[in-house]
Amino acid sequence: IAAGCEHLVKLLKDADVQHKIAKLFADLAEAHSAQVIACGAVEAFVQLLCSGKLRSEAKAFLQRLAAVDSIVVIKALVGAASKEHEAARELLAFAQNGLREDIFECKGVAALKILLMSSHDKDKEAATAALLDLGTKTDIDHVRIVVTAMVEIMTGNKKSCKDEAAIVLQRLAEALRDEAMHAMFVAVGVVPPLLAMANTSQLGEDVMQVTATDALVALSATAAGRAAIAAG
Repeated sequence: IAAGCEHLVKLLKDADVQHKIAKLFADLAEAHSAQVIACGAVEAFVQLLCSGKLRSEAKAFLQRLAAVDSIVVIKALVGAASKEHEAARELLAFAQNGLREDIFECKGVAALKILLMSSHDKDKEAATAALLDLGTKTDIDHVRIVVTAMVEIMTGNKKSCKDEAAIVLQRLAEALRDEAMHAMFVAVGVVPPLLAMANTSQLGEDVMQVTATDALVALSATAAGRAAIAAG
């Protein structure tokens, strides 16, 4: 079976038969998962997904295999998600199917952080959607990972992605309007970079000002947020 799976992986690159091979792999995914994983099929299907070819077949295969070994599938998607919006969207689908813990375990937030810093709108949109899901439907320790990643972007040197990070923080602060959550935001250090963005006087940064101000307004819904903003 192992040798056969390796041969089938090679055939996935053949446009004439790849549709049939993809369906065959979907049938093999659960009963022969060990051999399928060992032959590199997971990575091959993630590549297919990201290329836009056989998207539905790739999704079906990954979903079936995840029922047997979710970590292997999530790791492969995380490996591609730092540069491929299709992988990020599939991570979001898995998150919504209850695999958020696996995504955090596989360092999915770090990959999505990189994707959020892309210059392409589709990448930013996919990363934002996944980060918001991971940051609003889990416990405070996991939320902290998402918030910390956004602070790292806002305090970094790349200006073009700071708006997106502030938007994520704004929407998280609005969704998690809770003293303990906002106190965590403050402890991670969201307020200083948001204040700096809101107070910028540089030309062409009006959107950044508005976005940062909106995030600060969201934080001001709690005493912890108001105190941190007042203290500067």
